[in-house]
Amino acid sequence: MTGGCMPVLVLMAAVLTVTGAVPVTRLRGAVPDARGCHIAQFKSLSPQELQAFKRAKDALEESLLLKDCRCRSRLFPRTWDLRQLQVRERPVALEAELALTLKVLEAAADADSALVDVLDQPLHTLHHILSQLRACIQPQPTAGPRPRGRLHHWLHRLQEAPEKESPGCLEASVTFNLFRLLTRDLKCVASGDLTWDLRQLQVRERPVALEAELALTLKVLEAAADADSALVDVLDQPLHTLHHILSQLRACAPPHTRLSSAHRSSLSRRQSPGPRAASITGCTGSRKPRGR
Repeated sequence: MTGGCMPVLVLMAAVLTVTGAVPVTRLRGAVPDARGCHIAQFKSLSPQELQAFKRAKDALEESLLLKDCRCRSRLFPRTWDLRQLQVRERPVALEAELALTLKVLEAAADADSALVDVLDQPLHTLHHILSQLRACIQPQPTAGPRPRGRLHHWLHRLQEAPEKESPGCLEASVTFNLFRLLTRDLKCVASGDLTWDLRQLQVRERPVALEAELALTLKVLEAAADADSALVDVLDQPLHTLHHILSQLRACAPPHTRLSSAHRSSLSRRQSPGPRAASITGCTGSRKPRGR
């Protein structure tokens, strides 16, 4: 690899890391390499499949307008994001989300013959996705621990929805959630992880992980500038900004913070940037860096 390629790759990695799009740890709770598990094929659906879902969503919305549904709550709030779950929990949540979506859409087709044809292909696709997902989920022993925390809350919410919500409101929730399920939740699981997301860490652990990430980025970019004089000027301001951010972060990072075991392996190959500040005195993390 030439010296000119390295800074580009590092900067791309930094951007993808911020967006939570860098796979770091293999999916646990699913077995991507196991025979019969092909969930990775659903990282993105074909244009034809997405168009079929678009037609189905439009037809469902027109049907809902005729029903004049008045719903007070949202089954899938804006905060619904599988990346907030542990990696091994995400396929379980997606399975429940898919199963409920199928149940509601099939009920809608049974109740309204005008929806049968337009829902036929989407229902077939959803059934196929669900079958592939179930082939990837490791069966849990019946005597094992029950889901806890956010996953337990979400599963309980989906399980109770058919009893608490009217059919019209349930159909509305599933309809408006349809493309988020297909383009975000499904992609999250099918991509194998998206685990490098600081929101998965304890609050006190996040500055530690970000510090290691910044230190490694600085080390690689400085080495690239040393190796290629053509990069010196273009990297000067970004390096100054990153150094400023790192210095402010080190003033904020609490000493002796330990990462959870789930994230130590992700940082084990990153160089330690040095001792952290012994107190948060002088922490000005909200201050924007100034130019030279």
